[in-house]
Amino acid sequence: MARARGWRRHLTGPDAEPQAEDPTAAAAPSGPPPTRIEPGCEIEGNFSLEGPLVVEGEFRGSIACGAAVTVGEHGSVEAGIDAREVDVHGAVVGDITARREVVLHPTARVHGNLTAPSIVIERGAFYQGETRMFRPERRLQDERSEAPALAATES
Repeated sequence: MARARGWRRHLTGPDAEPQAEDPTAAAAPSGPPPTRIEPGCEIEGNFSLEGPLVVEGEFRGSIACGAAVTVGEHGSVEAGIDAREVDVHGAVVGDITARREVVLHPTARVHGNLTAPSIVIERGAFYQGETRMFRPERRLQDERSEAPALAATES
């Protein structure tokens, strides 16, 4: 039986591909495996990393990530998060800043401000805070205009 070409939302029958049930499984489709804070693990401090991060345990402090941060359904974060993308399935108390997108899934509970060019709040998610959205190209222009000024002051 020939497989249908193109994008399909749902396939059934023998040609259907199995879907990942773990929402954190899609945190890093390629590249290095994500750093994981497992259930039952409690960490406090300032966490800075370049690769993806999945939080299934508890974290307090601050997170600076060069890739995606995923807070699992049973994960709990009391921290400011600064990352490329942030997916929340669990609880976050703190401000979230993303350079691409913030997604609050139906089981998310967030108390804090969101700043990103794209913010998705799915039905069922709880969110209390302020939102600030910006155009990604405008932020890039601001960074480029600041770079020569910084180089001139450092010389």
